[in-house]
Amino acid sequence: MKKIFALLFLSGAVALHAQTLDDIEMFNISDLHGTPRFVGMGGAFTSLGNDLSSVYINPAAAAVYRKSTVGLTLGFQTKNGAQSNFFGGEQNSSDFNLPLENIGLIRTFEVGPYKKETKYAFGLTYQRIADFNRSYSVQGINNLGAFGSGSLAEYWLNRNDPNSAVIDGAVGLTGNELSSFGLFEELAAFQTGILVESNDTINDIAFGSTNSAQTDILYNKTENGSHNELGITFGGEYQKNFYYGISIGIPVLSYRLEDRLTEFNLPTDTFPFDATSYSLNRTNEIYATGINLKLGFIYNPAQWWRIGGSYQSPSWYGVNQVYEFSVNSNFSNGGPVDSEIFSTGEYTYGLRTPSIYRAGTSVVLAKRLILSADYEYADPSESRTYDRDRANSLFDSELVEGNNDVSEFMTGRTTIRLGGEFRTGPIALRGGYVKQSSFYNDASLFRGDQTTLSGGIGLLTKRFDINITYARANHSRQDLAHPFASDQLIETDVTRNNFLIGANFRF
Repeated sequence: MKKIFALLFLSGAVALHAQTLDDIEMFNISDLHGTPRFVGMGGAFTSLGNDLSSVYINPAAAAVYRKSTVGLTLGFQTKNGAQSNFFGGEQNSSDFNLPLENIGLIRTFEVGPYKKETKYAFGLTYQRIADFNRSYSVQGINNLGAFGSGSLAEYWLNRNDPNSAVIDGAVGLTGNELSSFGLFEELAAFQTGILVESNDTINDIAFGSTNSAQTDILYNKTENGSHNELGITFGGEYQKNFYYGISIGIPVLSYRLEDRLTEFNLPTDTFPFDATSYSLNRTNEIYATGINLKLGFIYNPAQWWRIGGSYQSPSWYGVNQVYEFSVNSNFSNGGPVDSEIFSTGEYTYGLRTPSIYRAGTSVVLAKRLILSADYEYADPSESRTYDRDRANSLFDSELVEGNNDVSEFMTGRTTIRLGGEFRTGPIALRGGYVKQSSFYNDASLFRGDQTTLSGGIGLLTKRFDINITYARANHSRQDLAHPFASDQLIETDVTRNNFLIGANFRF
């Protein structure tokens, strides 16, 4: 239940808040995306190279290229989910999209006298980091007590501060006082008649009876967006067995959430207590651009053995965010009734995500078999929001509160990647495995560990190659529809299936 205290919706207000844990999570998710070869071998490329996605995790990989190369990869992705535990309801969901996984150019060139040339490479790449597209709906039964106790409307009326026993809901207040105290969800409910006043103060909800009752409750959630990075890379070699590289990354994140929480088949009475249904509608939009620096090396102690390592600096983002919501209702004697749309407008803040450390080793046997292993570490609990000195920036107190939540609930994340490739003639067969730990102290309340299995095949020639890969990733996810339903976390088992096809051309 600790998740409640970290969510924007805890206050039920549209006042400016620092990013929620769910928002910070998006900036730290790193799924297995990229070229078919990279994905097919589990992304275990820190000590390898000659792949457009390997340049993303280690810029030294650009210098391993022998020829200039241009490539493109498209994905065919489905996400399947099994939702449960929301007021006893269960639902299956499925989504499909066509992501651009990777596109890039590596241009090699040599400097120096004949047979003593030193090779260098310049790279321009675009890499998908994470995909947020997901939608589902789940419906259950809410068991109410007398006079609508246990409903969302009753929460608005008698909401308690989670840190004390003080009631800070709408009861006993006027409509003007709701606005003054920042109780904007309650104000929206009052505008639609769900909160009822008498003698100029709010003291009831627009449905219920003296007996217990059951209502139907429905939650719909739709997410869209992605996290991608444009990389500008320079690499070189030293004494034919040491490769180094540096790159500037420009990550871009776009995200839009639309959700709706509806309670219907309400126990009704005579006007004004004849509400039949009501809905809370919310939208959260985020757009962010950032910058980071990567340094890396690959060293060949022997012809058959490679080791590599890379460091990615923190990414510094400028974030623009808009949050808005409204309430609408229906009554036996009419409807629908819509509240005004409450909105923060666009506000800005800065976000720094943590450094990422990668190390890997690989062996190449008889020029036919490649076995590789990677280790990656990052600590999302070090993510921090900060003031960008803008007129529409967040308040320092909100930033401090959000950063405290990040430090308390998040932890370090480790990723193990294993990959293999076997070549026979022009055909390459590949397999990969990825195990990524959760970056939460209590994964059962948020996003759990993720496991990915992959396999693929490639057709290789001197001038071009064509590759296809299939990857299947699984993780668990918990969603909180609203703080009033704090004991009804929506449990989702997510399976992401991605079929990739890509080609590279050398010149």
